[in-house]
Amino acid sequence: MNNTLALNYSSSIFSHLKIFKFLNLKLFLILSLILIPFLTAFYIIKVASLAGEIHIFQSYKDELGLLSRENKMLEITSFQTNSLENIETLVKEMGFEKIGRVHYIQILTSPVVAK
Repeated sequence: MNNTLALNYSSSIFSHLKIFKFLNLKLFLILSLILIPFLTAFYIIKVASLAGEIHIFQSYKDELGLLSRENKMLEITSFQTNSLENIETLVKEMGFEKIGRVHYIQILTSPVVAK
């Protein structure tokens, strides 16, 4: 008779565990159905944000390369402009003429009006 009581007692424990397992499984499924769409949307938003940042980074990289090439060209132009060999051509382009002889105006030291 003790065996029967023990069996009945253990079967009642298992019946409670089956209910808890069912409730836990139901809770797990509900949470899964809520979390899966949320995490999927979060993933899509993050991937889109990352793609935008990569595009911005690439455009900055391209712009930096363009500015570096332009800077090198300006350095070359600056050195060519400031070299002594090209001063003569620059002077002609600016419209200056070669001066032959300089004549100075002399100011008389005597007073014009006397008292």
